[in-house]
Amino acid sequence: MVLDIKYKGPHDYIPGGTQQQYAFRQGGIGYGAYATPGLQFNFNQSISIDLVSQFYYTYINMEHYASWGFQWAPYIRFNFTHLFF
Repeated sequence: MVLDIKYKGPHDYIPGGTQQQYAFRQGGIGYGAYATPGLQFNFNQSISIDLVSQFYYTYINMEHYASWGFQWAPYIRFNFTHLFF
């Protein structure tokens, strides 16, 4: 006598397997907008420094984080143009 009890549960059953199928969805894809204002300080024709800040307002579709978010990233950029040639 063979007693075969199969519990499907909330997900699909995998024949011959000991676990249920994992239901997944695509995540991490989102959209948004950004702006990058900055100031440039010219010391001479070859050397300048940029003070820049990037602002992001994005929606990223991730589990437990599916909401709009604001990020910013300040940085300093050193520009050396025509310094050696």
